[in-house]
Amino acid sequence: MTMAYDADRQVVIVQAYDSGSPYVSTWEFTTTDWVRKYPTTQPPPRTFLATCYDTVRRETVMYGGQNVGLGYTVYGDTWVTSP
Repeated sequence: MTMAYDADRQVVIVQAYDSGSPYVSTWEFTTTDWVRKYPTTQPPPRTFLATCYDTVRRETVMYGGQNVGLGYTVYGDTWVTSP
């Protein structure tokens, strides 16, 4: 699981492996509720990923990780999503 803070919208963004999903699960926390998000581009499930929020481009950037299936492939890819 990894988190980033979107200061523009004042939400916490969480991206994590969810065994029930074929993708990385994305959630946002406002001041009161967790909301599941479904970005148009979603990476395959993984662990040990890193996420940050790019304040200039106003995008969430996710990097790397390791697959959760057999083989333990280490990813070196970057995924970008916008609110």
